[in-house]
Amino acid sequence: SQLVAKPLGKLLTSSGTRDGRARLSATCLFDDCVEHCGPQAASTYAPQLLQGVVESLNDPESDAELIQAAVYGLAQISRNAPNTLSARLGQDLLMKIYNLCSNTPKSEADDSALFENAVSCMGSLALFKGAPLFDSIPDKGTLAKSFLAGLPLEEDFDEAKVCHDGLCDMVDMGLVDIKAEYNDLLRIIGDILSFVAEGDEVASESTCARLLGIIDQIQQTVDANTIQAAFARLDPNAQQA
Repeated sequence: SQLVAKPLGKLLTSSGTRDGRARLSATCLFDDCVEHCGPQAASTYAPQLLQGVVESLNDPESDAELIQAAVYGLAQISRNAPNTLSARLGQDLLMKIYNLCSNTPKSEADDSALFENAVSCMGSLALFKGAPLFDSIPDKGTLAKSFLAGLPLEEDFDEAKVCHDGLCDMVDMGLVDIKAEYNDLLRIIGDILSFVAEGDEVASESTCARLLGIIDQIQQTVDANTIQAAFARLDPNAQQA
């Protein structure tokens, strides 16, 4: 571990290098360590990665690629080393993430990959089971609406699978009100099933089954004429899925 941490860890921040490409490479490497190398590696590397994440998200000179890698890293810390984040720092970072994916509609986002990473990170920080900020944010309504508006994800299949399964958990926990959000839910589920039918692995088989279960709940909760009108507004591919 020292072969990685000592020479490359210092490249995560501007105090170690002003070379943006070097900072990006170091951030991506530490992202992968926290995501893929197991619990021990996650707890070892997350504190250093978090330092780089904080600086990259606050540095006005950070380019879009570095910000995207930092946001991705924050999502991995949230899932794999959540104890690294204090509530205060986590909430400060959450506001930055929220602003990345709530100020502009997804269809108008300049960088769709960055937008989707921010949506995924927001869920991992505050909305999913085990999220480090889950218990410290009593009213998650605004975050949940922004999360729904950013779905479905399609740029990164692994992140998409996590978020679409997380959506099912949110419905089960009551964070998403089926009766109030049926329009968004039908749109999201229709698109996800359409992507899967086309061969894009944006949801696992078990998640697809859960999504179909949500449609059943909508049919049991919402008036049939209302559902029919909402269905008519879906993309044709989503209707066929």
